[in-house]
Amino acid sequence: MYLGTTYCNPIYNFPKQSACFEASIICVERHAPSTKGVTSEKSRMSKWMKKLILFGSYSIGKERVYLEVAKFFDLKVYVDKERMKMLKCLRLPKEDFDRLTCDESETPLRVVSLGKITYEGLTEFNEAHKKKNNGIGYTTILGFRPTGWTFGKCGGYQILSLSTPVPI
Repeated sequence: MYLGTTYCNPIYNFPKQSACFEASIICVERHAPSTKGVTSEKSRMSKWMKKLILFGSYSIGKERVYLEVAKFFDLKVYVDKERMKMLKCLRLPKEDFDRLTCDESETPLRVVSLGKITYEGLTEFNEAHKKKNNGIGYTTILGFRPTGWTFGKCGGYQILSLSTPVPI
């Protein structure tokens, strides 16, 4: 086994994982559907399925981010079959593993290749959804690129505000 120590260098100053989870949850919460007065799980999910929340990841990694968001909103997370095989090797706690699904229709949360979290990639997801749904796209698409490469050597980090959404 090889253990990389690149980010052990004191020039890197990362936020605590809990701060990353909280920032992700707050971002999703800003765009979450109102479920006040919704009495059935089917109705609740119908509102959520108008949204798409994507988490970019390499082969493995960032599980804690998307699982924390899923727990907070009581949702499942879609992963493809290849990723599911890899995640089984991690021996996640049963509570976490039970939140994973290979059925896209069960959840608005999806784990995708990190390279898909671009304007063009998000547009492709919306166009594919329109083809399956009589021209109706998502009302909101959020894409998360949780990666250490965004943290420079300036000794800090930045959480970007989504004050002006980009229309797709």
